[in-house]
Amino acid sequence: RAFYCFAMNFDRPAVFEINTTELDPGELLVFYADYLTSADTVTAQSGLPLSLTFSPYGEQEMIALAALSYDIKPGVYTTTLSSGDVSQSFEITVKDKDFAVQNVTVDPTLAAATRNETTIAEFTEKVTPVLTESLPALEWDNQAQWPVNGMEMLTNFGVRRYINQEANSYRHSGVDLKADKGSEVLSINNGKVIFSEELAYTGNTIIIEHGLGLKSWYYHMDARYVSAGDTVNKGDVIGTVGDTGFATSPHLHLNVSVNSTYINPLTALNTSLFREPKS
Repeated sequence: RAFYCFAMNFDRPAVFEINTTELDPGELLVFYADYLTSADTVTAQSGLPLSLTFSPYGEQEMIALAALSYDIKPGVYTTTLSSGDVSQSFEITVKDKDFAVQNVTVDPTLAAATRNETTIAEFTEKVTPVLTESLPALEWDNQAQWPVNGMEMLTNFGVRRYINQEANSYRHSGVDLKADKGSEVLSINNGKVIFSEELAYTGNTIIIEHGLGLKSWYYHMDARYVSAGDTVNKGDVIGTVGDTGFATSPHLHLNVSVNSTYINPLTALNTSLFREPKS
């Protein structure tokens, strides 16, 4: 009678899935992978600006996020993911969406003091360095928490804005939610505070990293209760509503982005961005 021990390495080819094959500009693509390890390399060929980094998701899967800007052109994009000898293709349709145009009249004194080359340069100089900060795992827990009481929308995502009949417009990067001055602002999900300062342009500003580059941004607050480096949970009070910076009335401006590419915050607030990890 004898006993034999065998060591087996069973390397199954990667299998990729995607959260959707049809979406609007300014939405999030989520790629899932089974049988992929951190040592495997994934390449993507696509007309979409994809730069995919797969990270562990749960115990068995890997996940990668790809935000599509509101400026992405509509069309059908063949996207092929390859790992080793395996390739898998998806036909991704970006729909043609008309974003509203908004003409806004603002006190010229306020506009001159808060929205100029100097204040925008300050915003860029201070915020840009933190946009590459990323937690290695997704801390996001199911559907997001609404950040203020009430759901009245002042300005929607992607709106093209003209201020005081200026010739040039800019795109609204998030949503403006109406709320009373001094009311609580809640973190929309779990994460780490990576920025908390007062800026001339956006007023009291907080940015929270939720993992893998997924971030939420909070502008124009009256007070900030958290500092860079703090850990927050979904629903934690992080400050109060205000009208600081380039704001004509008390409200919360909320952005959601993957690093520096903004996506529609209402998608995160009204739906679950991610499926449950496989067990």
